[in-house]
Amino acid sequence: MKKNLRKLVATALVLFQVILAAAVCFIPVSAEAGTQGNAYSYQVYKADAPITVDGAVTEGEAWDNLPWSENFSWRWCQNNWHLKSDYIASFKSMWYKNADGEAFLYFLFNINDEDGYTNGDKYDFGIDETGMATGGLATAADATGRRSGGVPLAEGTMSKNTGKGDYYMKHAVKRVDAEHRVTLEIEYKFYAPENAADGKTVGFEINIEWLTDGHSNAIWSGNRATSWASWNEAKNYGALKLHDAAATTRRAANIYNGNEVVVSADITESGKFTLPTTFAASSNQLVGWKDAEGKLYKPGKELTGLTANATFTAVTADFKTLDGAAVRFADPTGLRFYSQASKADFDALGAALTATGTLILPTDMLGEGALTLEALAGKEESKDYLNIVNSGWLNAATAEADGYYQFSGAIVNIKTANYDRNFSAVGYFTVTYENGETANFYGGYKAANATSVKTVATKALEDLAANPDKYNATEKAILESYTK
Repeated sequence: MKKNLRKLVATALVLFQVILAAAVCFIPVSAEAGTQGNAYSYQVYKADAPITVDGAVTEGEAWDNLPWSENFSWRWCQNNWHLKSDYIASFKSMWYKNADGEAFLYFLFNINDEDGYTNGDKYDFGIDETGMATGGLATAADATGRRSGGVPLAEGTMSKNTGKGDYYMKHAVKRVDAEHRVTLEIEYKFYAPENAADGKTVGFEINIEWLTDGHSNAIWSGNRATSWASWNEAKNYGALKLHDAAATTRRAANIYNGNEVVVSADITESGKFTLPTTFAASSNQLVGWKDAEGKLYKPGKELTGLTANATFTAVTADFKTLDGAAVRFADPTGLRFYSQASKADFDALGAALTATGTLILPTDMLGEGALTLEALAGKEESKDYLNIVNSGWLNAATAEADGYYQFSGAIVNIKTANYDRNFSAVGYFTVTYENGETANFYGGYKAANATSVKTVATKALEDLAANPDKYNATEKAILESYTK
């Protein structure tokens, strides 16, 4: 089985290939309060030179080391907002102040336009320079707020002069139609340069819209469910937190789930980063994190010596112990429990998947303890419990079509006195990480699934009465023997 398992090679998840050729890193929208206490925030670092706004990201630009926001996507349909993962965007930002005291905010957006460009594609942009606004911002800007509405996402460069004085916003768009990717680069010039300084907060929102299937698809700057923004309400804007720290020296680790960035954080100056132990983006078990080289790391592991931006992809597993049990008809007969795992997930683990099996013990011996290898460490194997190591898939020939691997473990040669005794079982698998450390994962023990061979045999005979051809004479005799 180990040899077979080691032959399973695949990638856990496909990394999102962004339009940028440069190194990619991300930072989260933080859980801290935004401008008015009910929005998210993003940390903005300082550029050491002006950015050329051309929509193209050139190798060596300050964008290289800046973190992305998390992806965000929403679909407007029939007067309701719905998550729409096909239309996603993320952004990064920096600020700059020149020798003349002029101050700028720069933004880079990576957008997925699934259906390609339509004439209805546009964006709306809002800035509250002081981060103090409490009401709406009109398109005609006031002293603190700027709004630009309905700017087309047509390829090219454009300046949009609005508001007071020399305020302006300039943007450039580049499209890669074959990949449905759009790069949007924006330069915003501060009306009041004193609002651009270390420790200052700037209110911000972005709304990117498409016309798709007759509906308006919108991406907001953050998770609408937790209110990055309510359009035209500056009090709900997200917060850009300005820092003097140089953008060119930032290092960050980004965590992917498929094509979405879900977790990011700065690598410490000493080169340390601790991998997350939880992963809310998936309901499956978090097994580990793969780096760009394919090395698998245990959740919670502290990495050291990181000198550059790093990327990690979530490796999860859809694995469970199936409800119920069955009588084992093969000699020696007994009580069989089943587990199944996503074929794609197990294949992705490859050689890191080093064992699968089933733990079985009398339910009355389990007590209040957990049914795990760790909890059973003080008990005697084969006497107090069984560890049935799997030697192959039950459905090896059909797993490709089924989408799942299945295996079982059975307790056999059950004594007559124990026919009516309940047994508990759980499936497990073992993963070995790049440093040789191992971890066990379990299929979810359910006390309600504890059962006896007599109970299972009795239900099988009841089923046989309604389906006479389900069991042959030999199998029927075995079932009847367990009910006496």
